Amino acid sequence: FTYRGIKKYVPTEVISLSPTTTTYVGYDLDADAYVEHNAAKFADLNAASGGKPNLHTSDEFAYIAKVVTDGSNITSIVDIRRKISRLDERVDIYVGNTTETTTYADAAFNFPTIGEAFAAIDVWVNDVTTPERSYRIMVAGNCAETAEPLAVPVDGLIIEGYNMGGDALDPPTVTWATAAALFNFNGKSNVQFKNLFLDPTVAAPTPGGTAPETMAFTNLANSTFLKPLIENVRMFGVASAFMYMPVVGGTAVDMIIRDCVADSVTNTGVTIIENNTGLLIENCEFKVGSNALKGSTYLAGIELTNMDGVVTLRDNKLDTNTGGTDVFVGGIKVVQTVDTGLMIDNNYMTELDSGPGISIGANVANGWKVLNNTVMNTTDSAAANQTMGIKVESGYGLVQGNHIS
Repeated sequence: FTYRGIKKYVPTEVISLSPTTTTYVGYDLDADAYVEHNAAKFADLNAASGGKPNLHTSDEFAYIAKVVTDGSNITSIVDIRRKISRLDERVDIYVGNTTETTTYADAAFNFPTIGEAFAAIDVWVNDVTTPERSYRIMVAGNCAETAEPLAVPVDGLIIEGYNMGGDALDPPTVTWATAAALFNFNGKSNVQFKNLFLDPTVAAPTPGGTAPETMAFTNLANSTFLKPLIENVRMFGVASAFMYMPVVGGTAVDMIIRDCVADSVTNTGVTIIENNTGLLIENCEFKVGSNALKGSTYLAGIELTNMDGVVTLRDNKLDTNTGGTDVFVGGIKVVQTVDTGLMIDNNYMTELDSGPGISIGANVANGWKVLNNTVMNTTDSAAANQTMGIKVESGYGLVQGNHIS
């Protein structure tokens, strides 16, 4: 520990914990002893110190872990140490691992994974009387996640890539090996994901079907969440989708997805079936890889349902990374909007199969605009639908300056 400006080394000890309970293990720097507090004691100390869960009644005590036990075993340990002096007054948390073998190099990080940082923040914020503040997680080293989908624990969280003195051509990467979403917005507002490199190491998902298996982002909470931002996120490797938002009862308000790339998806780039109020998808590229089955069960490159507010799809590119062997089933498909604020502008899409380049559904509010888009190389391998550049099922809007070939 850092104690009054200097390092204080403490011994390794074996301690006995109360059975069948949740305890908070800490180190009393004044008495030089490990202690445990039950939930009531933990809450009392937090209340006495304004809700700060690290240094409570004095500067001589620091919590180490939240431990859950049953009758005979430890069933859960959450590391809640603050490894930099006065980190309780800071917002940045560094996560990752180095390729070096020295403990000094790895000591630059507070946690080895984003999931462990999420778990600690959940304790710091939700197990105390008053939340401390918003946090920023800096992904400064490679993170091999094992607890996905990682549910965002608190409003206002920022997860940001940060190359801490490493090779600029080999930035820190977040991997996950489960056929699931990596991140779950969990109904939390003002959450930002920025400057991240993601790589699903799970086996390639089975192509087809309307419920993608592996993706970078989703929401699984039945609540309204405000202003989510995904910016400059690149996903390598094969996944079902970059984002898939199923129907769970939640509503995203004013979501922005900007400057993102998915190199190899099997089903869709972004599909939002859930309610959404206000959406901007801008300057993104979604590429298809490994979906040679094609067919009507696929989703479009960008597919939107139950949209409200202003929806803008601008300067995006939908194409293939296999030279046309594997393609999206349709480019941009909008099934339903409530307001008249739909704008589809200056998007480029190529190598499409069994679906139009741009589809405006029967339940889309009048007054939409489809401007300056390029649709190229549409085919119909299944011969089930007439392939076309732009399809309008009903209603009216403005179609202008598009190029179809």
